[in-house]
Amino acid sequence: MSNENSYELAKWVSTRVYSVDLETRAVISNELDREFLELESNAAILWQAILNNEYNFTPELISKNIKKPLTEVSKFIEKLESLNLIKKINDKYEKPSIQGEKRNFNSSDRYTGGNYNEPSPGGTNLEAEFKLMEWCVDKGFLYASSWEMTYRCNERCIHCFNPGASHVEGDKSFRKVKELTLDKIKETLDDLKKIGVFRLLITGGEIFLRKDFFEIIEYIRKLRFSFTIFTNGTLMSYEDIDRLKENFPQRVELTLYSHDPKIHDGITKLKGSWDKTLNTAKYIKQKGIHVILKTTVMSETINDIQKFETFVDSLNFEYSVDFNMSPGVDGSVYAVENLLPKASNLIFQCLNETSPLYVGKLNKPNKFDPKKDVGNPVCGAGRSLMNISAEGNISPCNSLPLEVGNLNEVKMSEVWKNSSIGKKEKKIDYDQNKSLNGENSEKLSSWQGVVRGVYDVCGDFERCSWCHKCPGMAYLETGSELKPSTTNCRNAAARMIAYDLLEEFKDNKNIVKNFDEKKIKEKYKREVALWDPKASISNNQDKDQRKIIQNRTKSTALDKLLEREGLL
Repeated sequence: MSNENSYELAKWVSTRVYSVDLETRAVISNELDREFLELESNAAILWQAILNNEYNFTPELISKNIKKPLTEVSKFIEKLESLNLIKKINDKYEKPSIQGEKRNFNSSDRYTGGNYNEPSPGGTNLEAEFKLMEWCVDKGFLYASSWEMTYRCNERCIHCFNPGASHVEGDKSFRKVKELTLDKIKETLDDLKKIGVFRLLITGGEIFLRKDFFEIIEYIRKLRFSFTIFTNGTLMSYEDIDRLKENFPQRVELTLYSHDPKIHDGITKLKGSWDKTLNTAKYIKQKGIHVILKTTVMSETINDIQKFETFVDSLNFEYSVDFNMSPGVDGSVYAVENLLPKASNLIFQCLNETSPLYVGKLNKPNKFDPKKDVGNPVCGAGRSLMNISAEGNISPCNSLPLEVGNLNEVKMSEVWKNSSIGKKEKKIDYDQNKSLNGENSEKLSSWQGVVRGVYDVCGDFERCSWCHKCPGMAYLETGSELKPSTTNCRNAAARMIAYDLLEEFKDNKNIVKNFDEKKIKEKYKREVALWDPKASISNNQDKDQRKIIQNRTKSTALDKLLEREGLL
């Protein structure tokens, strides 16, 4: 029974509490303003007591339950109320306008300290959250998970790395699978909470093709996960957006490939998709939900990237620019062979101070020394982040589909707790055989043993300092997570060359005046060798490991689809 002094935890709060080795920490995300908080020691214990009574508590009740002085508890509760994390049960609350600095970024900005920023940090205090993620790894917790809820999609994007998502209902696809049931999804969400997962990325395919989407989202909110959703926005009604608002996503990301509707619709192969996506984004923003527009740099869009930036800026949208492109999970290299921008175009965009790819305002990265970093993890995949596919396959990342189990046969917690990090083992050894052919936790443990320095040649070149060293990209290109990725190398080389030219000639006018392609090719022989991605990928492919990918994905309908669309 509530009284005038009764409080409840605000429904827009996402949170998780970690207790281990007599240490308690709490993580909180206020989804109204994207404020990230971390509590330790007594504050975390007080927060846990509030969570135990989240829908009706008083300072007196909390004080009694944890045997803390009432004055201390009352002061803590007053602070929480001032931060809009709790509210009196009968109080109405008007949502404030979204706070926080507008932040635009390219794909390289999403990599900090070797960890990919998806689906975790996206609010304030990024540095603090990365430190917490490291602590979670050290203590055996899993911090984040991405989840491909479906492969079905109403768009047919020409560069999609997931061919199974490149079809509409009725099309045949090698990845048209039996999706996890709602009951299995709820069961797994309960399980993810138990092992510490705080951040969720919900993606597809197109997630709004699942009829039970809102039942899933409402359960996610009930368990107080902080979640981001990826969608193309073409299937969302205004009613859907209103309902989504009541579940407080951390953010919603939509892909808009160009400022030009014809270019965008040509990429998605869905007439009218530009209008639908943009109108959806506008309404989402109007409703106060944090929204980001994304684009991918490809041959179709690179020369107009400044126009895209100007366009989304004029509408006051945050945006992201991704200049990475990978082969499909089935091994198809269509996108890499046909859609990668010319290396020269990449360089000129990196030189252009009006381009979002401009490197002139960046600090030159420290030279990458594989010897110094030999024991450091290559990324957060399989350490702070795991991925779940539409059919329930568990893997370190959606671009690193080394399946370590299936949710219809084993729980994520079982795989995780039996892996090296889940057991909190300090020494983890990489075993290529187990990584490729092992079972569940054994396979995951082997991947967790991959560190910088295990790579074949990574770190040997000047350009390596500019690279985010994604093993998933390497895996999709070569069949091996240990080989260098041609597209990663190529992007890093373009950025390095552009930076060197700016250092030498100071500005664009002088660069254009002194530009000598012959001299550049002579100076950067090893980089120029990467400019033919088709040949580079072919030379780097591990045929034995490529067979494993092909056997896993079986036959693909992608080529037939592309041919039918006139793209082959």
